[in-house]
Order: sequence, then structure tokens, then C-alpha cells
Amino acid sequence: MNFTELLDLHKISYKENVSTSKISSIRAGGVAKIIIYPDNFEKMIYAVKACQAYFDKFKIIGGCTNTFFRDFGYCGGIICTRRLFDVKIDGLYVTASAGAPLSSILRFARDNEIELASELFGIPGTLGGAVRNNAGAFGKDISNVFTDGIFLNTDDCSLTSISSENLRFAYRESLLQSENLILLSGRLKGKFLPRDEINEGFKKSVVKRRESQPSEASLGSFFKRTPGVIPAKLIDEAGLRGVSIGGAAVSQKHAGFIVNNGSATSSDIDNLASKIENVIFEKNGIRLAREAEYVI
Repeated sequence: MNFTELLDLHKISYKENVSTSKISSIRAGGVAKIIIYPDNFEKMIYAVKACQAYFDKFKIIGGCTNTFFRDFGYCGGIICTRRLFDVKIDGLYVTASAGAPLSSILRFARDNEIELASELFGIPGTLGGAVRNNAGAFGKDISNVFTDGIFLNTDDCSLTSISSENLRFAYRESLLQSENLILLSGRLKGKFLPRDEINEGFKKSVVKRRESQPSEASLGSFFKRTPGVIPAKLIDEAGLRGVSIGGAAVSQKHAGFIVNNGSATSSDIDNLASKIENVIFEKNGIRLAREAEYVI
């Protein structure tokens, strides 16, 4: 029995030969051999085990808003969490599956007059990705409202419950970046607030985002901030705003973003990022760390 026959047997959805430029938010990348879409935790665990048995490598993605794949494509298995979408309310707590888009979770909470963190409204991507990268905006991070979750250890496919205190949250970092753990379901704690007041917070976040961030396809802030280091400021001071390689360019609106002007390849993006890293190191002696992930 081949790999797809196994997936069919377990009623797990998949697509073959998918261009990753259609799933990555920067709209670049080659063809993936297969993308698997589990719709419950049991199927998710089986998909991981199957990929471990049949492929030399595999990648788990959510909204793919922080990830891009090389132009030659990806020959391993890709597992997408987007169909893990349950969201529930219990008092001040919101429980959501990893594939639920963050903004959808915030809207669901608002409809129940629960405010989680309006500053996060408009951040693309799923809860799983938000927790992995401690996503944030305008002074708030997901770690401010995340309390605990159920995680899958992809080494042995065991499940474990981990509280926020043990996730080693830091600026755009978490335990999930150093351990083979992925979120399956997470719980967030908010506060009661009238729906109209929450909507006002959403509107402010949307306006700030439009004013400060580019509209072109991107992966958000490409480089991580570290103590005392603001990448956008260094990039701007180095005269790199607007610099391009192929169809990839440093945004004119926000120097911390690399954007696709319509024809960028993943190589263009990676080469531009490398150029930025080299220039900043030559000028400042600082090695920028990437927030965006290049999958090869």
C-alpha cells in the first residue's frame, strides 16, 4: 500500500503537486509533493507517523504566513493544521485548535464579549504559529493571554499539557522553536468587555497596521528584534530601504519587511535577506536573526 492509499484508508484529505507560492503569504516557492490536511487530533498524529515512515523529512505548517519554500519545491510531506478549527468559550477562557486563524479567535471571543488582546487583531496566521513564534503587535504578545495547551511531541507522537510559564516565551520566541513540539489545542484567558469597546480596539489595530505596514505580499517582519537591536532601524540607516534583488525588495513603507513586487522567487527573497545580513554585519558588527523561515 502506498502513502496516498494509506491516507485514503484513514480518510485524511490531501493534495498532490501543490505550488507553495499559493500557500505562502509571500507568494513564492516551488511545488510540494503532497500537503496533508488532518481535521482532528487522531488524524494529525497518524499523519505525523506516516510522514516519519515514508519521507526523509516533513514540515508542519499553519497559515504559512512566516514560512516560504525553495524554488525547487519540497520533496517531503507537508502537514497543514488549517482544518483543526474548533473554538469554544468557557467563562473568560477561550479554547481553540491550532489551525484556527488568530483573528477568527479574537472575533469569536468578541461575539461573547470577551476581550483577549485587540492589539493582535489583524495578525495573519493560526494560533499554532502565533504560539510558536510568540506573535505580537503594538506592545502585546500572544503570551500575555495564552494560559496552557495540549502539545504533540513529534519525536514519539506523545501528547503533553504545558502551561504558559513553561513555554519559555520571549520576544518572538518559545520552547516550540527548540523542541519538536507543536500545539494541538490552546487556552487563552480574556476579560469581559462590551462588544462595541472591543470593536473599537480592533479598528485601532487595523488603522495602525495599514499606516505602518506594506500592503504587498510579505512574511511580516523578516528579522527578529533582540535586546537593543531594531532591525528596521539598522536596515534604514544602512540605506537599504527599497533595495531589491529580482522581484524581492525591502519595503519602502517599513524597512523591516521584505516584499514580493509580483515576480519574486524564493531565491530572490533569500538572497536579499542574506545581503541585508551581510551589510548590517559589516556596518554594525551585528548578525540579524531571521524571523521568517526558509524551508529547504
